[in-house]
Amino acid sequence: MKARELTIRLVYGGTVGLIATVMYHGTQGLGAARAVTREHCWSWDLVPFNPEWLWPYLSLFALLALPWFTLRELGSVRRFAVVLLGMAAVGWITFLLFPTACARPDPSRVPEYLAFFYERVDGPNNCLPCLHSALTIFATYGICGRHARGSSPGCTILVSAWAVTILVSILALRQHTGADTLVGLVLGTAAAWLFSRWASSAQPATRGR
Repeated sequence: MKARELTIRLVYGGTVGLIATVMYHGTQGLGAARAVTREHCWSWDLVPFNPEWLWPYLSLFALLALPWFTLRELGSVRRFAVVLLGMAAVGWITFLLFPTACARPDPSRVPEYLAFFYERVDGPNNCLPCLHSALTIFATYGICGRHARGSSPGCTILVSAWAVTILVSILALRQHTGADTLVGLVLGTAAAWLFSRWASSAQPATRGR
């Protein structure tokens, strides 16, 4: 990979990350006053609260950084960026129209580092759909899908296990309900399908040049 192409990939990833961060935190405040707070969920009974799940939860950002470099074609990177922002925009619009929130765990069970995360990094709003699960699925496809370089069964198993760990952490930290997470999975799967179709349709034109 030449320096120019590497720079372009970095710019795509950095720009998308900046836009997503600004929009996510911006919509947090806009819908907070109208947010419907869920106090309990069946999925929280299945997955006990454990603050140590914060680290797998945060590892999404490492997972999300990989597709910008694993996708073979630069055109696929551009399409990945467009579809990712489109997928996230569905979430942002929903956050504004139907704001939801999740009740936080008992403060006595929350260590200082997790309290800091809850307060400064990821607020209790913007729950439905769960963009964390949507991004997990979409990033996994970007790493292991048909348009990625060097994808293999071993890589797919490893990255899929990583993705499952992230998905469990979403529930274990009480960031989202099971319903939020499932809707996010559907959104991420739809985005992966759309990206695959778009990237595949562009391949014949690329070969013909």
